[in-house]
Amino acid sequence: MNNNMKNLNFLMLGLTIAFSMAMVSCSTEEVKLNGVKLSSNELFMFLDSQPQKLYVYFYPYNATNQDIRWEISSENIISITQGGIVSPVGLGETYAIVYQGDRPLDTCFVTVSPVKRIAVNLIQNPGFELPTQLVAPFTTQINEIEGGWENITIEWANEFYKQGEEKSGPIGIGRGTRAVVDNTQRAINIEGANGNFGTNGNSEYFLALGGLKGNSAARLGNAGGGILAGIYQIVEVEEGERYRYGAIVGMRGNNANQTVKDYETLKILSPDGMEVYHEVIMNPNESEEGDIFETFNGQPAFIRRVKGTFIVAEGVTHVRFQLDTRPMSGTTNSPVFFVDDCYLELDVD
Repeated sequence: MNNNMKNLNFLMLGLTIAFSMAMVSCSTEEVKLNGVKLSSNELFMFLDSQPQKLYVYFYPYNATNQDIRWEISSENIISITQGGIVSPVGLGETYAIVYQGDRPLDTCFVTVSPVKRIAVNLIQNPGFELPTQLVAPFTTQINEIEGGWENITIEWANEFYKQGEEKSGPIGIGRGTRAVVDNTQRAINIEGANGNFGTNGNSEYFLALGGLKGNSAARLGNAGGGILAGIYQIVEVEEGERYRYGAIVGMRGNNANQTVKDYETLKILSPDGMEVYHEVIMNPNESEEGDIFETFNGQPAFIRRVKGTFIVAEGVTHVRFQLDTRPMSGTTNSPVFFVDDCYLELDVD
């Protein structure tokens, strides 16, 4: 009886071992990987950000082969370890891609931006350098230049200003008594041939006073007496942000009797020009630090760096950067107005 029990025990032990071995054999069968999911498919980093980890979730979780590798589309923007640690390298956009063998499994779009905010000028062709090659008489219409500048129209002036009032409209200058708007704005090469402007003395004024940074400027010409002249450009902004804007402006008459008037303005408007968000009135009778006052061949000459700041109101996505001018008194000999180095940018200070 004891021998029979012993034999039975050995038999049961053998069956148990066999069953266990079978279970082990079954558990070592390959579980195919169906795919993976990254913890994020979009990652935003600053240039000085700490490294961030991308986690990989396997489906099914107990897939037998969980060997993966990483690739990036641009090594100039990020680096990534095989453990999924992402570090910023340079500014730009790139992809981090997780592979198994040659099979791409999932991707993450990574953007690396500066840290801090940087001031980027939103004005196109701010120094009126396009085109850089001009032919005699060295002038070209601004609205023929690629650069975003447009002339103020008589339709806009009629809506915005009242006729016959020198200072009218919501804020700033009026268009005077003439029902026309000057459109002779030009880009002028102030160096021209052999370091001067040839026969056009308007540029020599700026060469003499050294008021401009580049070799070109915009001229709003023939804007004497009651004629309104101006240019504008529409730019995209972010609501709630503070922006700074400005330009170098210069004015001079064409005879000794003309005097600088205080009706010139640099405005920030709604895109249609009907609402004033902010403006700076250029009054040469109230001098500011850095002003240049001289005479040129007996004519009054004035240069100023004009600047202002404003905060974008809620719901505003675009603004109109605009210069209005009636540079001098008098209607003869066409007094002129110049502008250069325009800017509209985030106020990061």
